[in-house]
Amino acid sequence: MTDVLFVRGIEVDAVIGIYHYERHEPQKLRVSLELELDVRPAAAEDDARLTVDYDQAVKIATDILTQGEFRLIETGAEEIAQAILAAHNVDAVTIELIKPDAIAGPPEAGVRIRRERRS
Repeated sequence: MTDVLFVRGIEVDAVIGIYHYERHEPQKLRVSLELELDVRPAAAEDDARLTVDYDQAVKIATDILTQGEFRLIETGAEEIAQAILAAHNVDAVTIELIKPDAIAGPPEAGVRIRRERRS
């Protein structure tokens, strides 16, 4: 059984994109994180040390996006996933990056990836 801790709606300005105009001005990204782990031990003991500090996971994601420059949102998502897996005791992580202004009008473009810890 796996439980999911999630944080949605994180907004970050980042240099990301393949077009020339995207390489000069940061653009808004919306980020969601899903961290899969068994939360029963933390719940049973009511002990935050037995779960994941999602503030730290958010900091990892925002630092990677604001300090890096990526051509592809896939690359940004992959770097976030690997960094969270390395830093936290989670079974898997799902990262969603959305570029809300990538397409004219109301549509959104983005990527969602799920990565598991390798044994």
